[in-house]
Amino acid sequence: MSSSENRYQRVELAAGHYGIVLRDQRAVAFLRPGLHRVWAVDRRIEVRVYPSTEAILDGDLTPELRATVHAESRRRACVGGCQA
Repeated sequence: MSSSENRYQRVELAAGHYGIVLRDQRAVAFLRPGLHRVWAVDRRIEVRVYPSTEAILDGDLTPELRATVHAESRRRACVGGCQA
């Protein structure tokens, strides 16, 4: 394994899941199902994986994360039902 390969963490997300990349506990990137490489040298970086049935609440979206998540990928939690 080369030294450049040691700098990345391999993250594979199964269908029906998504990932959130955090830096200093702040969400900075959204990962769709598939294979990803995430910068691993900085110990402040963390990847959390969630089932796609779990909503991303607007309050959880940082400006950086909001910029990476397309509107159709976001799910909003609706209290008392959603209206069109």
